[in-house]
Amino acid sequence: MYILISDDEIKYTKNNETRPPNRAYKIQIAVEAIHNHKRCRGKQSFNIQKGTSIAKAVNSLLGKREDIRTALKEKGTLTETKKIIPKIDTTDRKFKSIYAA
Repeated sequence: MYILISDDEIKYTKNNETRPPNRAYKIQIAVEAIHNHKRCRGKQSFNIQKGTSIAKAVNSLLGKREDIRTALKEKGTLTETKKIIPKIDTTDRKFKSIYAA
């Protein structure tokens, strides 16, 4: 996991824990998996709300990392196929065309 913030924004509390930046930030998850005897890589970015600590954000994204890994193992890619919806003529008054949508 990569935290996409600049170096001057990283600050620490008294307990030596990272303090959240004073803005919304992004965390990027990069994953590798084997699909059909080939190494597949994928990465996905998530927006984190302002005020959320980095530790809580990372803990909440651990489950999503496993979901990304299983998707890579099954399909070999993270891209989703687009579903094409056919255009419907709205002036058509046939009863059969109502249920085509």
